[in-house]
Amino acid sequence: RDTEIAQLVAGQLRDWPDTDILKANHFNVHVATQYDALFSMLERGRIQYFPRSVVEIWQELRVAKQENLVAETHTVLHYPTAFYFFVSKQNPQLATLLERGLEAAIRDGSFDRLFLRHNRDALRQARLEERRRIELNNPYLPPETPLKRKELWYSPPAPKH
Repeated sequence: RDTEIAQLVAGQLRDWPDTDILKANHFNVHVATQYDALFSMLERGRIQYFPRSVVEIWQELRVAKQENLVAETHTVLHYPTAFYFFVSKQNPQLATLLERGLEAAIRDGSFDRLFLRHNRDALRQARLEERRRIELNNPYLPPETPLKRKELWYSPPAPKH
């Protein structure tokens, strides 16, 4: 963990899982209740940074239109976090079909191709291989989370330094 960045004040929304993950890693986090307030808090200096996902930040900067805000280009916070599909307990066939389809897409590579088709530009723009990576623990993942299945997790390129 990098103690210098952890001393700065990060802004997050109250109900975002990232808020608890940052706090669990001893980051100084100011919690807001409205998304738009985070941008003005950043401009006014109430928070020093607003961690965003690599696939969110570029679009959010365009939409926010705050000329005083830029993406930090030297550091990346990295931790495992999962996206899940939830289906009704009354429709177990749908859950089975989704799982089979996703596993088939992972095996034949179409899942990665789809992921890259939708995220390639953001990943290129982030230039993750040029950044200092700070690895964080995510203590909120359930114990059955398949962290050892590397094919299920996006792993940024190793830094070139």
